[in-house]
Amino acid sequence: MEKLKPLTPWQQKMAHTAFEKAKAFGDPDPVGFVSQLMAESQMDPNAVSSADARGLAQFIPGTAKRFGLTNPTDPLASMDAALKYRSVIRKYNRKRGITGEDYVWAGYNAGEGAAAQARHGYAETRGYVNRIEAYKPQFAAILGQPYDASVETTPPSGGMPSGGMPSGG
Repeated sequence: MEKLKPLTPWQQKMAHTAFEKAKAFGDPDPVGFVSQLMAESQMDPNAVSSADARGLAQFIPGTAKRFGLTNPTDPLASMDAALKYRSVIRKYNRKRGITGEDYVWAGYNAGEGAAAQARHGYAETRGYVNRIEAYKPQFAAILGQPYDASVETTPPSGGMPSGGMPSGG
């Protein structure tokens, strides 16, 4: 399990802010959202990836535009756009019979249309999801929340709908 390094005061502030924003937005997994932001950027609003993803929530320019994010280095605006994107991915997945927050994270990493294939087929996405899953109990403790391991992270019936790869693959 990947362990978090001690959080800086900034990271602590962003973790608490992201948690509260996710709760207010109605996101079903606010601790997962915080963990996702840590996996994306280490809570660094100035982070830039090799794919030109920017900010706390690591938006590429086209996705930032799609969600109305004009300044990806604004951490609060980045969180808002990320919560909207997570909601879109969740709805997209549900229409295809795919449940589980791990598929939301996979869709965020690889694009909502690739969530099922990416979750099991892309090494980068598997590593990304594994980091988030490792961070969740640690952030639950930091945020003073019970760790809810019951958030579904496997597809129904142990299989992957729509011709995706089987779970555990």
